[in-house]
Amino acid sequence: MQNKLRFMDGSCPKPDQFDPTYEPWICLNNLVLFWLMNSIIPTISQSLMYTDNASQAWDDLKARSGTSFFFTKGNGLWEELELYRLVPDCMCDAQQNAKKFKEEDLVLSFLTGLNDHYAMVRPQILLMEPFPQLNAAFGLEVQHESLNDLDNMEDQSDNISASINFARKPYGKNHASSKTDKMCTYCGF
Repeated sequence: MQNKLRFMDGSCPKPDQFDPTYEPWICLNNLVLFWLMNSIIPTISQSLMYTDNASQAWDDLKARSGTSFFFTKGNGLWEELELYRLVPDCMCDAQQNAKKFKEEDLVLSFLTGLNDHYAMVRPQILLMEPFPQLNAAFGLEVQHESLNDLDNMEDQSDNISASINFARKPYGKNHASSKTDKMCTYCGF
C-alpha cells in the first residue's frame, strides 16, 4: 500500500510517455484502479469501466458519493423486490400502462426521499413532459448537485434511511401476491 494513495489523491501524476517511470506508473495506477473497482458495488464500478486514471476515478466517486449511494441502494432494493413480484410478459395496453405507472412511482419515491437540498430540482423534474424515467431523474439530480456544489457526506445517514423507505413503498393494491395468481385482466395471459 506504500505510496499507492498518491495515485488516488493525484499527488503522483502520470509521467511523460518517454520517462523511465512511465511503465511502472501505468502498472501501479492499474493496480489501484483494480482495487477501487473491486471495493465498490458492481453497478457503480461499471460506471468507472473506461476511466484510465485512479485519481479521476476517485474524484468521480467522491463527487457522487452521497446521492449515488441513495440512488444505487434504493434502485437495488427495488430491483430485488421485482424478483418477488413477477408480472407476466404480455404486450397489451393494460400491461404497458402498469409498467409506465410503476416507473412513475419509482421516480416519485426517489424524489420524495431526497433531502431539502434538492427542493429546487424536484418541481422541474415533476413538470417535465414526457415524465422522465428513473435514470433521467437521477441524472438531473446529479447535474443539480454538481452545479450547486452540494456536499452530502454529512447527510449520508439520512440517505440510508431514505433509501430504505424508497424501497419499502409498495405500488398497487395487491403488492404481496405470489407469482402464480398474477393474470392480466385485459388479455387473460
